[in-house]
Amino acid sequence: MSPLPASTSNDRSNEDDDDGQWIHVARKSNRRRPRRQPPLAAVDSRPAGASRCVSSIAAEYRSLRASFETTSCCARLRALVSERIVQSAPDITQAVCLGIGTFDPPDGGWEARKRTHTQLAAFLVLVEELGKLRPRHGGCTHPDGFVEAISGDEIRCIFQEPIFTPSDVAFIASLGHRVVADPLACELVDPQTLLYGIHLYRPIYARSLRKFMPAIFVGTGWDVWDGVSLHDDDANADLSRLRTMEREYQKASFPRDTGGTAFSSTSVYWRQSSESKGADRAHRKGGGGAS
Repeated sequence: MSPLPASTSNDRSNEDDDDGQWIHVARKSNRRRPRRQPPLAAVDSRPAGASRCVSSIAAEYRSLRASFETTSCCARLRALVSERIVQSAPDITQAVCLGIGTFDPPDGGWEARKRTHTQLAAFLVLVEELGKLRPRHGGCTHPDGFVEAISGDEIRCIFQEPIFTPSDVAFIASLGHRVVADPLACELVDPQTLLYGIHLYRPIYARSLRKFMPAIFVGTGWDVWDGVSLHDDDANADLSRLRTMEREYQKASFPRDTGGTAFSSTSVYWRQSSESKGADRAHRKGGGGAS
């Protein structure tokens, strides 16, 4: 008799009765089992579709802001403003922040949230440093989140992010700042603006630079665009003002965040005030200042 049944169509009772006709394979005790995956850091346990409350976003921001302020990235950013930019840049009356992302991603992704909080923290540190430079003007940061400009007026902070959720908008408003619909913030850029846009698409930069060149621009530098995609007339025309800033503005690399990519390939451009340009020309001619 064959050790296996002639057909596998027998019902379960026949299999039990003819148990001796079957070959039983014992499970090996050393069979490898799938490894248990480690839990993801800071996984959001919200039900699908639920929004985070503003207090939760605010608490997370305070924590990540405190961490950011201990980094060399933050220290170098403050030094860049106080030691280089304030020596020559014109007065800033408003700061426009474009496309930092949502604090409330649909999947609750930790890395995306952390990157958004870090970019917000850097933006507000930059604005605060601009607000308190030249202490003779009495600049200071107010508890409600506004920042006093060097002229004594407030530096208005305006945010534009099409994917902001209602909770995001409420959180930004709780800091004392304004959120506007796309593309209004792009249209508000003027020669006394700090324009801050990290890792944005070319058309967004082109739109925000269409009317004026800002006093300070933080974003992807001309060298990156020139080496990647600006091989046609339309592309060059889109970013012609950025190319002009590359020639005429002062420039520095944005300080990198250790272990992250929040500010990779990001540059800071700032326009020299007319007084600073005159001083530079005198220095280059050998005047060296007053005797």
